[in-house]
Amino acid sequence: MSKCPWYVTALAVDRFAALLGRPAARGTSEWDILSDELVEQCALIWGRYERNQDLAPRTTRTGAYQYRGPGPLRLSVIVSMERRPEGPKPQVVDVTSIDGKRPKRGAGILG
Repeated sequence: MSKCPWYVTALAVDRFAALLGRPAARGTSEWDILSDELVEQCALIWGRYERNQDLAPRTTRTGAYQYRGPGPLRLSVIVSMERRPEGPKPQVVDVTSIDGKRPKRGAGILG
């Protein structure tokens, strides 16, 4: 598994699953697979920014950072830098497609 500098929240996994059209209940093996896939995608996105110093994440109106990923998935991840109860690492709190599409409210959230 690749190194990912962020903690990936359960909600982010649910959003990722919905974007892929693969909703899964939390705690199932399918959800764990999706979680691992999202961690890998986040590592690729982070690596892209690390390798190219000309790239910079966009700051959202809430102060979080939006990192845009490469194709073919072209994900956009929202990373909160605020300390949260889950731990001190920055946290992926949302996932959308790069064109801004996001799953309908509640889509893919089964567990």
